[in-house]
Amino acid sequence: MRWRVISSIEDLEKGLVFGNFKVVNKTPKTLTWIGFGKDDLEVDLIDTGKFGEVTKETIQTLMEKGMVVLSGDRGIGKSALATYTTWRLLRNKLVDVVVHVGKLIPADALEINNQIRADNKKYVIIYDPSPIDIYYEPRTMQNINYDIDGMKTTLNELMDIKNAWKIIVLPNDFYNIISGNEELGNIIDDNTIAINLKDKTFLREVIKKYSGCDSVSDELVKRVMGYGSYTLIAKYTGIMMRERRCEVKNADELIRGSVDMVKLFFAHYIWGSILQENINLAKKASVPLIFYTTFGKLPEDVVYTMKAINDGGVWELIDRDRVAKSKLGELIEDDLKPIAKWLSIWHEDLIDETLKDLIGLNGEEARNKYRDHGLKDFIESLDWGYEMLIKRITRPYENLDKGLKWPR
Repeated sequence: MRWRVISSIEDLEKGLVFGNFKVVNKTPKTLTWIGFGKDDLEVDLIDTGKFGEVTKETIQTLMEKGMVVLSGDRGIGKSALATYTTWRLLRNKLVDVVVHVGKLIPADALEINNQIRADNKKYVIIYDPSPIDIYYEPRTMQNINYDIDGMKTTLNELMDIKNAWKIIVLPNDFYNIISGNEELGNIIDDNTIAINLKDKTFLREVIKKYSGCDSVSDELVKRVMGYGSYTLIAKYTGIMMRERRCEVKNADELIRGSVDMVKLFFAHYIWGSILQENINLAKKASVPLIFYTTFGKLPEDVVYTMKAINDGGVWELIDRDRVAKSKLGELIEDDLKPIAKWLSIWHEDLIDETLKDLIGLNGEEARNKYRDHGLKDFIESLDWGYEMLIKRITRPYENLDKGLKWPR
């Protein structure tokens, strides 16, 4: 789907815009995955605390500027807030029609403009490359379309649409890339609300709703607030409390379990969206991924000098001589471009922690949790890269015990 028109509030309330947001008896609700082999959990959407405040700010910005960009870490509630805001706009008759955009190609803006002129109605367009649906179940994280060029095209087309309000949702990794774009940067920056829902009142209510418990300790809320993806952590903390019938004997264990659930989402995002579930691509990028996890973000050019190559059917790391004799343009590969861009920016703390787990820096026990959920091939590709890297590092020392001279 590139784009579709939702012409009634009833359709939005049935979940036709985002599958796990719906309205029952005038109450907005979200559907949440709670674990393999278990029923899903439907709870009231929490609009207290900062969530309600930012919703009002979003509507006000739309009325003043006609466009708003919601940015922030993954898993904090941006998509839910955008969907809830859209519902409020329809309910209060501030708009008549919603256009839900997945991707736009050149000339789509012309078609949408023509429809707006013909209808003579108030339109709001919502574009969210990582919609609320992806937090429904870990594997759905693979549905994020990590297509930076396509995203830029979509945003440029959106800018050409007239007489419609626009809600754009950009997780920080997308936002950091797009805001650096010469053509789009100023427009995006001037209309951005940096979402921060790190509010005790809001997060306490999230935990209470998902747990069904009457009270939640200040200490538990404080611990949840220590993470970048705090709303998602709060959800799963609440779900685990529900399963334990509100008994919290060990807060550390509770938070650890919640964090593990969120890291499983991010593991599927990295494997499915960034690496396209492609073992060969994972091998190519294995060493850059290891270096990123160990030392932090990498310049894009460096990724191509650290890649693995398939030379005559044999996979190996690119060697120094080939790098030295090549121009950078000769080393660049199209399928590595999005990965190089992704490795050149900072990500949420739990994405970094997820990579540490997958690479093995946190031990085999941590990795087994991912192996059991469809990520075995990804882990084996990272292991291959690590072994090749160690061989490359230790090669100069191989002959030392034979009394040979130190290699120059």
